[in-house]
This record gives sequence, structure tokens and C-alpha cells, in this order.
Amino acid sequence: MAKKKSPWIHAWTDSVAGLCSISQLMQLCDLKNDGDYKLIVADLFNNFSNKANKASKAQQRKLKVYMGTNMIFEHQLDDKPVAVQTIFDTMSKPNLPVVAVAVGSSIIYVKDFEPYMKFDLPLIEFSQEESETWAELMKLTSSQFG
Repeated sequence: MAKKKSPWIHAWTDSVAGLCSISQLMQLCDLKNDGDYKLIVADLFNNFSNKANKASKAQQRKLKVYMGTNMIFEHQLDDKPVAVQTIFDTMSKPNLPVVAVAVGSSIIYVKDFEPYMKFDLPLIEFSQEESETWAELMKLTSSQFG
């Protein structure tokens, strides 16, 4: 009996895709309001880069947008990506989403395949009590899982 062919593309297990990402760095969204959903991925770094190319991991962190199996957009990220989310900033038509990428201590906004805005989060000073609590939690966690 012939094995039934799956309609799903197994890009997440495809070694040729060359992506290194986690679930909070992926999003599906209709970026052009045309009914065609695209895969948005923040690539942590490319494990499959050419060994002759001595590019650092920081130079390989990118925001990528795929339509099917083709990459249609790529944007260099300055720091390690933490999360990707799509939001709608206006109610006007066409209602195009903005891709928000948390990168280090900044949030980068990309709209219509162009960098739109960057918001730097202010540095927060922790109180002595909170710092001690976090240090105690780190000790407990490392002793428990260490």
C-alpha cells in the first residue's frame, strides 16, 4: 500500500533551510492584506554558514519572511531576538499589520517590509531587596537543576 503524501511542508526539519529559531520567534500573518499568510521568523544564527565566512553570530541574526518556501524579506538584527509579534496600529483600510521584534533591550517595528520604528526600553534599576531575591532564586534553581 502506497504511503499517503502529506500536504504539509516540513521546513522545520529541513536541514537545507538553515534556520535556528524557537516558537516565540515565529509568526504567521497576512502582511499585505491579500489573503496570503507569510511565515515570519527571527533567525538566531545560521548554523549552516560557509566555514570560510568568518561572520560572527551577531552578523547572522536576521528577521526573515517566507512566502511558501521562498524568502521574500530579510532584515539584519542588532542583538539577540527575544520575541516576534504582529500588531495592528491603525483601523484605516487597508489594515496592514506591523511586525514587532523584541531585540535585546529594544523593540523594532517593521511595516510593509521596511523598518518602521525602533523603541529603546529604558534601563531599570532593581532595588536591593529585588536583587537579593533574584540571586536567591538563581541559587535554588542551579542547585536543583545543576
